[in-house]
Amino acid sequence: MPKRILSPYFYYRYGTEGQFEQARQRYVANLSEAQKKQYDDAIIKFQADGCSPIRLGEDWAYLTVAKAEGREI
Repeated sequence: MPKRILSPYFYYRYGTEGQFEQARQRYVANLSEAQKKQYDDAIIKFQADGCSPIRLGEDWAYLTVAKAEGREI
C-alpha cells in the first residue's frame, strides 16, 4: 500500500514539530530547481508580509513561516 500524502495543513495542525519538518523536507526534496526558487521566493515574501495572498503552490512556504513565527492558522 503506498504511503498517503497528507496536506501541509494536516501536519501544521495535527502533527508534531518533527512530523511537520520531515514532511516539509520531503516536499522540498521533490521540487525541481524552478520550483525550489519559487518556494524560496515565497518564504521571503511571507517573512516580509505574513498577510500576503497565498498563490497555488505556496502553501508549504506560508505554513513554514507561520510555524517559525508561532502564528496560529
